[in-house]
Amino acid sequence: MYDPNLNDQKLTFKIEFGNIVDEQTGSLWNMFSEAVTGKLKGDRLAAVIRANHFWFTWSAFFPDSELRKADFFGS
Repeated sequence: MYDPNLNDQKLTFKIEFGNIVDEQTGSLWNMFSEAVTGKLKGDRLAAVIRANHFWFTWSAFFPDSELRKADFFGS
């Protein structure tokens, strides 16, 4: 999990053609929290401390959650 705040701006993300894209600048992000194209290229989001959760526990509390498969490598 990563902090979506970067350079005094809160980023929001969407999946576009299997890629993670921020809605503010259109930069493309990889799964390691680094912007690989666009205005924010080279910037990284800070990791936040998190606990490991099992899906069955998460789904019990958030039954409307969806799992999505992202194709990060274009395979």
